[in-house]
Amino acid sequence: MPSAAAVPILHHVIHELRGSDMALRHAAAAALERFLDAAVAESESSSNKNTKAKAGGASVGDVVDDDDDDDGDGEDEAEVAGGDEAEANANAVVVMTSAASRAAAAAAAAEASLAGAVMGVLAPGVRGLLRSPESTTRSEALAIFRRLALTWPAAAPGAASLADAKDPEHDFFGNMAHLQAHRRCRALRRLAAAAERNDIPPVTINGFLAPLAVASLGDAGADVASTAAAAIGSLATALPWGSYRDLLLWMLRKAGGSRWSRGGGNVEGSKTLHIRAAATVLENFHEWDEDAEDAMEEEEGEAWASNVVARLVHPVVVTTLRVDVLPLLETLTVVEDNEGKGGTVRPAASAAVISLLRLLPARDLDSDIGRVLGKIANCLRSRAQGVRDSARTALAAAAAGLGAAHLPRVVSLLSNRLDRGFMTHVLGATLFSLLDAAVPGADPEDVEAALPEIMPLIDADLFGRAAEEREVEAIRGAYVEARRSRSHECLTLLASNAVVPRALPELLSPVTRRLAAASSPSLRRKLEACLVAVQKGLLLNPHATPEEMLILVHSVVHDGVAAEERLAAEAAAPDMEEMTLGQGLKGHKETGNRVWENGWYLIKLPTPGSDPTIVEAKGPEAGERYKKAKYGEEDEDDGPPEEESAGAGSALGKKKKKAPGGLADLARSANDVPPNFNLLVVFALGLLRALLRKMSGEKGVGGKGTDDEEGGSRISALGSDRERILEGVVPLAVRALSSQHGAVPPLAVRCLAQLSTMRLGSFDSSTGALARRIMALLRECPKANVQLSQDCLKLLNNLLKRHAAFTPTDAQFRFIISFAFGDLEGDHREEQRSTTFSLMRAVLARRPLLPEVYDMMRAVSSLVVRAGADEVRQLCAQALVQFLLDYPLGERRLQQHLEALAANLEYQHAAGRLSALGALRDVIARFPRDAVETHATFFFVPLVARLGADEDPACRRAAGEALTALLKRVAGTSAGGKLLALAVGWCVRPSGDGGGGVGDDPRLRRAAMQTLGLAITAAPADAARAVAAARPAVAAALAEHDPARGGDEDDDDETVRGWQTAYYALLFVEKAARSCPKSLSCAVPSSTSSDRGHEGPGGRFDNPSEMWRGAAGLFL
Repeated sequence: MPSAAAVPILHHVIHELRGSDMALRHAAAAALERFLDAAVAESESSSNKNTKAKAGGASVGDVVDDDDDDDGDGEDEAEVAGGDEAEANANAVVVMTSAASRAAAAAAAAEASLAGAVMGVLAPGVRGLLRSPESTTRSEALAIFRRLALTWPAAAPGAASLADAKDPEHDFFGNMAHLQAHRRCRALRRLAAAAERNDIPPVTINGFLAPLAVASLGDAGADVASTAAAAIGSLATALPWGSYRDLLLWMLRKAGGSRWSRGGGNVEGSKTLHIRAAATVLENFHEWDEDAEDAMEEEEGEAWASNVVARLVHPVVVTTLRVDVLPLLETLTVVEDNEGKGGTVRPAASAAVISLLRLLPARDLDSDIGRVLGKIANCLRSRAQGVRDSARTALAAAAAGLGAAHLPRVVSLLSNRLDRGFMTHVLGATLFSLLDAAVPGADPEDVEAALPEIMPLIDADLFGRAAEEREVEAIRGAYVEARRSRSHECLTLLASNAVVPRALPELLSPVTRRLAAASSPSLRRKLEACLVAVQKGLLLNPHATPEEMLILVHSVVHDGVAAEERLAAEAAAPDMEEMTLGQGLKGHKETGNRVWENGWYLIKLPTPGSDPTIVEAKGPEAGERYKKAKYGEEDEDDGPPEEESAGAGSALGKKKKKAPGGLADLARSANDVPPNFNLLVVFALGLLRALLRKMSGEKGVGGKGTDDEEGGSRISALGSDRERILEGVVPLAVRALSSQHGAVPPLAVRCLAQLSTMRLGSFDSSTGALARRIMALLRECPKANVQLSQDCLKLLNNLLKRHAAFTPTDAQFRFIISFAFGDLEGDHREEQRSTTFSLMRAVLARRPLLPEVYDMMRAVSSLVVRAGADEVRQLCAQALVQFLLDYPLGERRLQQHLEALAANLEYQHAAGRLSALGALRDVIARFPRDAVETHATFFFVPLVARLGADEDPACRRAAGEALTALLKRVAGTSAGGKLLALAVGWCVRPSGDGGGGVGDDPRLRRAAMQTLGLAITAAPADAARAVAAARPAVAAALAEHDPARGGDEDDDDETVRGWQTAYYALLFVEKAARSCPKSLSCAVPSSTSSDRGHEGPGGRFDNPSEMWRGAAGLFL
């Protein structure tokens, strides 16, 4: 068949692929495949034909470019737009003539050969089929497209790389035509990745892949449409500006949805999908003016741009974006309603608008932002909650995209539109959304520049009509935005990102302008909430250094404390007579203080004789002095406020000569801070406390950290600057303890408690005043368990432990003891108990020789066993041991405490006995060795008794630990030998004459054997002789409790007589055999030869058949 005859057939076959008959579609697809095979065979049969096919392919390539909006034509048209009208018309005629000639050449090439038909008919037909909204048509077209890409690469350059014959799972064409939605999504993701790698040329993207991705926007499969929209954005990255522009405008035109609505489709759904695709295209904008950037770098050393993305864009591109693209996006951003309140915002369109606005230069952006975002802001006027939420989300995204630099303009748009009724609540909620999106991570300078526009809105939301309406239940129920105020969170966001402390006056302006009226409790609570919000933000601000914050704190606290001290001094001064000048009776001398009258300061004379610096003059001098008092000295401080605030260059603002004398000093004003300034002092102290807590967590700061040494000088872990500032903060905090405002002293105490752990030398110069003020605060506390008293006790504890120069007087020590330790068994929390007993140990370490200390320790000694809480018993035991070790005690008083401790071993409750045993063990372990030797027998006897008689296993274990510690301390001394001799004696059972010796109690014999076993472990060298001496008694005990002999009738065990004694005897022998085996077979010392009648066979255990027979009887 001639190639010219194949062209109409080829057109018909492609047409059948669009039909609804499945059989015809399959037949048409098969025919196209055979046609491709024939075309390939023809091109390979003759080199001449192959050459002609290449020539025909080149000519058809021009047609393809023209069909797909040739890049050069697009650029030419953009250039033509700038010329005059006549030249534009001439160029248009030339372009139309060229297009017609190329179309005719393409038709002739298509009829010349099968190769020409492939390039001129089949390839354009496949491109049209891939645009089809029908998934079945696209599936058939994908199969032909795959065959075309593999057999005829010139038709679709680069498309063959998407095929994978080895693995169908990775084949783009097979996955794209698959029935499963996730496979189609996989194909689109692979297509996007290939486009981002620039593996596919723009001609293939324009002709085949972009139409396919756009058609997939209507795919109903799960996530297929959204994946297709993302893939379109990735394809746009590989396109030049002309094709990029055409693709973007194509998406926006299809978003109109007119043709789709006529077909009965989902109009809004189609618009959303195509708008989303347009947004992804704009997000992947890449047409930067790199030539201009390079030129700017050469001239100025740095390329900069005024748009948000900080990249230069060609003016032609900017014009296209503003003139062609932006109007289409504006019409699609908001779905108009009939209420006149703006309608509903499309999120995808708003995202596209924001991406476009980011590309515009600053001048164009300023002219367009109000019009574009104003339409979105109008939607906030709607009473529908969903509409307001969508508009708020869109504006927050706009603020995040445009940055904090454009935040004032966006806020201004809102304030102009949301100005009454429920809209004021909407304004507050929207403002928080904007700040939350734009402020975190922004440039601090931009945040500070936005404060003048933002702070009035926050002020109005907190203290204006909106705050009053939030108290109305009906308004809170009608609007979600009225249920809570987000202004405090706005303050925190601003304070955490602004330049501080420079921005603090603006941030605190809602508070400072209302300090005069802060006496009202409701207003005071609001102001305190604002200060807390700002404080949170300051602590989170990464741009604020601790040194700057500490200087700010010092300044604010100093102003507040100094003003309060001046007021207190004036209140304590003798009252003077008040009289306005010129209003006194005739013949009466005018006296009194300075008063405020008609905006002027007038100086009044003091009462005669009240000021010794004033000399009472007579005659002309008195008259001159009177005039000076009435009309004021020529001093800058005595002028009106307007004159005092005048500039340095004005006549009223010039510095005047100051007259000497006491009257000028009396004319000074003490009211240099606003009233209720204590609110700012509390704010500063709270900030200081938080800063100190953060510093305490740093390495080497606070706690037990130590400073480094370098060159013989100390290097503070705080740093020299920070340490110098804190040295000045300490005396200021000490002065703040005397404040009459209830919230200031507790915070000052907590700050001083933190500062006292940082080894600051300024505490040494403030010890006297600090001690007096702490005692004054404690006297105002009703109980020791209130928070203020606990803070004071913590401060005292730190000072006593870490600052040797802090030495309270005996009276102050007495007060501390009576106040803090008067009720040690009270209902205290765990941290309060820890503070109380830590302070007790700190007081004991200072060793004040006071009767109250001894009385206190007697109570502590009883609480070691009597206290109900286990923690209190342990803390009392620790304090008692420290008292016995460190405190100056006479022999008699020490003996009394030891006797009380030993008597407590017999306490009726096991928990108390356990605490007493632990305290006694600590005493034995920590006492000097000579003291332990002196009282060894006194310790030994009750411990052995507890070991044998106590029924509680924990107490017996504690008694054994205490005995082990005692035997270790006295090992190798005469006292140790005496204790072992006592144990050996208790092991021997007296003769059966009813003498009633110590050995009559089997518990004592068992305890003695246990004690000897402990001695073997604690002091094996000394225990060897005792083992040899006790060997006959142990052997006799084993023989006496032999079941074959009837056992021991005196044993207290009613189940199996004698098993306990035999058991401990065996344990004793086992320990001796392991630690000192020679003592089991050596001769018995002469001192115990009289007891040889109690030995086993031969008096030794080297042939212990009798012992093992008794052991067998014990266990069997």
